Amino acid sequence: MPVSMSYDLSRTLFSIADRKFTCGEFLNALKYYGVYEDWQARVSAGKSLVKHADAEKRDMDLEVLAEMTNEFRYSQKLLTTEEFNDWQQSIGLQITDFENYLQRAYWSLVISNESESEVEEPVTDREFFSEIYFSGAFNGLLQSWQQRLLAWKEIGATPFPDLEELEKSYREFCLSVLKCFDTEQWVNCHRMEMTGFNLVCLSGELEVLLEVNNSKSENFTAIAEQRNLKLLEISSFYKELPYELQDYLEVVEPGEVFGPVSYSSEFLLCRLNSKTLPESSDEEVVGELQEEFRQEVWKTLKVKYVSD
Repeated sequence: MPVSMSYDLSRTLFSIADRKFTCGEFLNALKYYGVYEDWQARVSAGKSLVKHADAEKRDMDLEVLAEMTNEFRYSQKLLTTEEFNDWQQSIGLQITDFENYLQRAYWSLVISNESESEVEEPVTDREFFSEIYFSGAFNGLLQSWQQRLLAWKEIGATPFPDLEELEKSYREFCLSVLKCFDTEQWVNCHRMEMTGFNLVCLSGELEVLLEVNNSKSENFTAIAEQRNLKLLEISSFYKELPYELQDYLEVVEPGEVFGPVSYSSEFLLCRLNSKTLPESSDEEVVGELQEEFRQEVWKTLKVKYVSD
């Protein structure tokens, strides 16, 4: 099926109250915020590289293309061909659009450093939307614009203003939201998830790690060299650590060794070096919690006002 060069900019993306917002308005917002130019340049460069490859009669590696396709479909939870095709139709695109995107992405990986010069190629709205959808950037870009509209709606002002006024009200709303943030309360309520852990881990086969654990040796660096094991250092908040480690970290104390723990396709033998409880004076902790607080506000407003 030949792909249309146009894209339906009148398609509704969502509604706030009774007001519908379209792809065209979204496109204008991205241009206003300076986001469009970066993605336009990316598409243009990709098209130039496709032409470069065609001129040299180069073939794409089908195995790599299959991996890229599968990675995308699994990331979007589009496991069947029917689900994939239905989703593309729902966003106004076709399989040919995805194939064109794959070509641009493939040659950008393979020959971007080989091409001496890139000719600026024209970019259609359809190619632009294909790029942000298939690259996975669409939801984040849409959310950023949607939050500005939600802030205006929550303030109670109508009708929706131009983009300059919208941005001003958004910044004022964000400041007012942070004034409602209770630092001590949030630190106390999220004490475990914001506790910082520093671990050193040996990664390898189960039998080898069991032997190491039984030897009671504490010098993980020497063991890694002697046994040809990978040595990993992990520093992170509890909430960001793999769930396979979290149960152990609720009970172990600094200096203790635990495991082996099954993680991904390997096993880890870990020693907890340190555990840092969150403090209201810790800027990193407070910054993380403030972001969580903001996201809770946006989720509440989205439920309150947005419909598909």
